[in-house]
Amino acid sequence: MKDPQHELQVDIRKQIVLHNVSTISELSKVTHVSFPTVKKIIDDMIEHGEVIEHGQHASKGGRPQKLWVQSHLSSLPDPIHRSERDSLSLD
Repeated sequence: MKDPQHELQVDIRKQIVLHNVSTISELSKVTHVSFPTVKKIIDDMIEHGEVIEHGQHASKGGRPQKLWVQSHLSSLPDPIHRSERDSLSLD
């Protein structure tokens, strides 16, 4: 049985890497998932070194949107268990 949370994480990774979708708002639109849910997944990906902030969109009013890009750790094969990824040494 597929884990819907994992499937959503994979979809978000694909959008960031393959389609240059890089704001939480854009990710929310293309995945048809709420902004808070996407934000939570992005926060988890940040915590585990999968994405990093890469500037901001210019704003025409309101708060500028942060841009997210893959980090060097996101090139690891998917799926990889967090415990395995956390134990990898990049030295």
